[in-house]
Amino acid sequence: MGSHLAKPITEKESYESNAHGLNFGAAAMQGWRVEMEDAHTVIETMDPELEGHSFIAVYDGHGGQYSAIYAGKHMVDFVRRTVAYTEYKKTKDVAHLQTAIHSAFLNLDESLKLQDEFVHKHDTSGCTAICAIITPSHVVVANAGDSRAVMYTTKGTHQLSRDHKPYLEDERKRIESAGGMVSMQRVDGDLALSRSLGDFQFKDRNLPPERQKVTAVPEVQVHVRDPEKDLCLLLACDGVWDVCESAEAGRIVFDILGDGEKRMALVAEELLDQCLLRYSKDNMSAVVVGFAKLWEEHGKEGEGVEGRRRRRLPAGEEEESNDGGKASERGKEEK
Repeated sequence: MGSHLAKPITEKESYESNAHGLNFGAAAMQGWRVEMEDAHTVIETMDPELEGHSFIAVYDGHGGQYSAIYAGKHMVDFVRRTVAYTEYKKTKDVAHLQTAIHSAFLNLDESLKLQDEFVHKHDTSGCTAICAIITPSHVVVANAGDSRAVMYTTKGTHQLSRDHKPYLEDERKRIESAGGMVSMQRVDGDLALSRSLGDFQFKDRNLPPERQKVTAVPEVQVHVRDPEKDLCLLLACDGVWDVCESAEAGRIVFDILGDGEKRMALVAEELLDQCLLRYSKDNMSAVVVGFAKLWEEHGKEGEGVEGRRRRRLPAGEEEESNDGGKASERGKEEK
């Protein structure tokens, strides 16, 4: 949603770190949009009492920044506050973690509604949310909207979320049962996704969450980790997926590593640049998590992303990093 610039803003906010045998990289770029409405989160250790648990997320905002920024700051707190999360810490039963993140989406949406009523009155923003909790044994993914999570393994591409579009049969039925309609593949001819946080102009206070035209109820999927097969996990907004199929995005990541790149922030940045070259017109955000097997299968020596950037420059121009040579070093909980 929103207008476009005459020239894309290609400066990126990026971040990278290593923890629990994982390599994290994240990047965000405003691109052609007039405003940057995305947010993303990388929390290497989501709870000091739980060894090896990480939380990552991407939030694709529309109609303003507020919902995405709020979700980016607070989602992990809403997970940690649930009764189910407390039970998970006692039992390590992944079913409790699924319940915790499911509840967190609904509780955060309710909190956003209170913000809308008493603080940011008449705010019409909303956002997708794709969140992953990485444990030593599982990856738990919760999704509302059309951002996406994909796990790449030695056996292929495994999509861990479903794009929530109004024209899908089950989504259309819920929309119409709530008194809405799907026109031009949009909710009431307006919103291009059928699940989100915020967007309260599409939500009826007299209906439960699961019956709303636009619902915050997430779909939750679980991937059982396999150190002999898991390569990398990619979370990204539709600015990436609009121009890349899931398998293609994985091939781009593997090609970048094959060119010798070792820094995951630059892997994420180059993925966004490749999507821009494919004419993505949206804000773009991506979080990439590399598992140990990734480097064994795809790590090579070479000039990496800087070499790619030099080769893209017109003859005679000096090299200049797209992010001014600086990767963000601030905050791990919300970028």
